[in-house]
Amino acid sequence: MFVACVFFVVALALPGARAYPEDVFSSMYKTSDYESTVPIALQVQGNIPEYLAGGRVVHNGCGGFGMGDHTFSHAFDCFAKLHSWSFEDTDKVTFSSKFLHSYFYNTSMELNDIWPAVFFGVEEPRFGMKDRMTAMMHSKPSDTVEGYDNFNVNLWDFGLKTPDGSEKMLLAITDGLGFRGVGAESLSTHYFAFDNLSVTTNGTLSSAHPKYIPGTKTSVNYFIQPNNMVSAKGKLALYKQEYGSTSVSVFFEADIPSINYMHSFSLTPNYAILFLNNCHFKESCVMSSMTKEWKGVSHCFSWEDSLDSTTILVIGLKDGEIKMTIIPSFLDGQEYPFDFPLVNPNFVGHKHCIVYGMDSPFAGGSDRFSSGMWVKLNVCTGEVKVFNLENHFATGDASFVPDPDSDDEDGGVILTAWVDGTTGDGETYFRVIDAKTMEEVATVNFIEEEDKKIIMPYAFHGIWLGPE
Repeated sequence: MFVACVFFVVALALPGARAYPEDVFSSMYKTSDYESTVPIALQVQGNIPEYLAGGRVVHNGCGGFGMGDHTFSHAFDCFAKLHSWSFEDTDKVTFSSKFLHSYFYNTSMELNDIWPAVFFGVEEPRFGMKDRMTAMMHSKPSDTVEGYDNFNVNLWDFGLKTPDGSEKMLLAITDGLGFRGVGAESLSTHYFAFDNLSVTTNGTLSSAHPKYIPGTKTSVNYFIQPNNMVSAKGKLALYKQEYGSTSVSVFFEADIPSINYMHSFSLTPNYAILFLNNCHFKESCVMSSMTKEWKGVSHCFSWEDSLDSTTILVIGLKDGEIKMTIIPSFLDGQEYPFDFPLVNPNFVGHKHCIVYGMDSPFAGGSDRFSSGMWVKLNVCTGEVKVFNLENHFATGDASFVPDPDSDDEDGGVILTAWVDGTTGDGETYFRVIDAKTMEEVATVNFIEEEDKKIIMPYAFHGIWLGPE
């Protein structure tokens, strides 16, 4: 999701605090209180491929941007909300939506106000001194149920079950080392912690994007542990989790001279590849959150202009040894035209030519905030194809579902949510796009006569769960 340190500090501040007109982009940052207790049948237009039947897409992202007397000023602080589209057949799709009923959300509901915590942005209006001190205490690393647990960025399938064993349990995650369980069908919320992974002892920084070792369901991720609150140094560790296990195994550890911010990393069948770029997080900065002038955790990140390189670590998955350290030259001024990069999951970790991405206004330099598109780029031939709708905005990540009868790299469909900016109420609907032609094959939305609409605020990432 982040391509540069400056991007996440600046780009996702909420439009309400900025001078942009009411438009498609702004409509994604409105609170949606709607929750569905039972799946709702949707209207299907077009042809849904047979291989989608029995699967579902579950998105994690925003649902609320404030409560009571306070609002959030940054999208990363929004109350987490889950949205699910279940493809029950080629002509039947149902929809469910629930807030992540975290301790943070539940307590805020009881208070009818935002539970004081240290946020990525700054709450508006600013907490008084008493609540600022309380916010600092609430935000301390904690392995208990009663900690800050607004995990609104991504979902991952570690092969777990809900506590009663009735359904698959996904884990809601962010770039912190914490987890909350989510029932894949019911969207119920559950406390979860790995047996031997602790935010109080293993550090507070991780990635919202674990990876499967290609060809397996073994998950790999990292965590970074600062030496202490005032030191710039820390320790980097990588761990594996066997599918279905409630424990992890650390296979690599190394001291690092600074706390590098990494949102993601790469895996091949044999190696983990990490980019230690020049975006650094200073944990001691959080101590200043009690001051009235505090501007949010986003201002605790910095880009070190004095450094002219990014260190790339290539680490063996089997032996945990550093195979290579690369320090490439730094190319300044490069503009990256799309975000949320996506490839056919059958080609992850292997040689491929085709990558997909969302060309969003803040990535493309648009000042209109009126449309978005999904782009298909063949990096081997340079061919580009796009799917675009004027006054419609793709929201959040997409899922690539391969066609089981095709070996082509672009054989399959892209599943993505869109916001309709032509109606003024920000209705969200789902589109199925042919990954080869970049043409729409189906649209899914609420049945008109029921006078209901899906209003889905900004979504970060989601997951495709295929038929079992």
